[in-house]
Amino acid sequence: ISPIKKHILIAPGLRDENIVLNSLVNEIKSNYETKYICKCHPHSINDKSRFYKYKNLSFSELPITKLFTNCSYIYVSYSSVGFDAYNLNIPVKIIDIPGLINTSNIIDLNNN
Repeated sequence: ISPIKKHILIAPGLRDENIVLNSLVNEIKSNYETKYICKCHPHSINDKSRFYKYKNLSFSELPITKLFTNCSYIYVSYSSVGFDAYNLNIPVKIIDIPGLINTSNIIDLNNN
């Protein structure tokens, strides 16, 4: 991570935050000096308490536009936030969820 960039942003979709976070747990644990910020969907009601044990992972209620500042890159599943980040020249990493069709428009942009 660049010294100017301060964190990695995670922006799961409404119903897949546990799947997205579970897929990143090993990375989060391995990179304990890297700050990860998860911005859950505003309508999410999932219990996040089992992820509180990771000291380098926090959950934010700030507007996503504020979290884009100083973001090294962003993880998304199908969230439109990935497209917004892409348009701001923030690198986007897509979490592919096996068994689900990803309808994110960012897939086509990343493959070009």
